[in-house]
Amino acid sequence: MEHAKFYTDTPDAALLLMFKQKHEDAFTLLYKKYQQPLLNFSSRFLDDKTVCEDICQDLFMQFYANGISLAIRSSLSSYLYTSLKNKILNHLRKQAIYKKHLLIYDDRSHKSVNDLEKYFDSPDLEKTVIRLINRLPEKYRDIYFLRYKHELSIRKVSGLLNRSVNTLEKQSRKLTSFLRENLKVSVN
Repeated sequence: MEHAKFYTDTPDAALLLMFKQKHEDAFTLLYKKYQQPLLNFSSRFLDDKTVCEDICQDLFMQFYANGISLAIRSSLSSYLYTSLKNKILNHLRKQAIYKKHLLIYDDRSHKSVNDLEKYFDSPDLEKTVIRLINRLPEKYRDIYFLRYKHELSIRKVSGLLNRSVNTLEKQSRKLTSFLRENLKVSVN
């Protein structure tokens, strides 16, 4: 790319025009110019480097696919940063909704197991639950005793077991599902 110096010194408007005219190097140079600054910008709002890279990559792919037809009224820089900010906000919104649903599910499943134990408050049921728990791998037994017997939050269990919250949430859902299915069989 012998002409690279020319294009990097060229204003964004000229690079954008070259991109719209399908000049070979224009997109590559725009990408190289803005990739790292956009990654740095996204990392101010997101802690996960991989997510930052994915969101920036998605932005560039969208720009590449639609760039020729875009009518950018402000500067290219403003357009890219605003688009990235919107993608970050959408990502955070989706994460918040996902976490909210996990908490609702976890809360319901926690109550359902405890309500079931209270409803059948009998030594036989407790023996059945203990027998089922003992059939599980140790990692699930630990979760059961810490979450449901000691009623610790998922975050506290995460710290005690040195596992990520996401991993514990998945394992807790599997545990609850296992107990629910097997207790239905035992009760019937």
